Amino acid sequence: MTIDWKLLVQLRERHKLAAHEAVAQERRAAAEREAQLMQSRSALEEQVQAKAALWQQASTGSIDMGALRQTAAWSGALDRHIAQARRQVSDAEHLAYVQDQRLQQRRRELREACGDLTKAEQMQSRERSAQRRLAETRAEDVAEEHAVQRWTTRKPS
Repeated sequence: MTIDWKLLVQLRERHKLAAHEAVAQERRAAAEREAQLMQSRSALEEQVQAKAALWQQASTGSIDMGALRQTAAWSGALDRHIAQARRQVSDAEHLAYVQDQRLQQRRRELREACGDLTKAEQMQSRERSAQRRLAETRAEDVAEEHAVQRWTTRKPS
């Protein structure tokens, strides 16, 4: 069985290109996930600051029972918002982690595709070298055979 090295190299180049495109796509997705994570963290920070500001404002003035109840109610609502924001941050962190793992897998696939291409190119080069050596050997054999025939057909003087 003979191997069409040119075709194999072309196939490996296509695999490398596809792997490179997959890495680029995963990088874009990772950047989007990172942006979502930053947005979730920012939303959490806003909720925490809102609660701190609520209690800061309540502590600066005179507090009657009605105002204290209202502040406590708002604080409870903000606690629920903070808990929800923390869940969103946790979810975003998990999704970013999963995306990073996919990106790492695509990078491994790209390295493998590059290695396969290099191997195919090396084998193609070796095959070409072997064919050149074989052609040179054949040419030398033909030249030697031709010289022998000329020598044997010479008439002795």
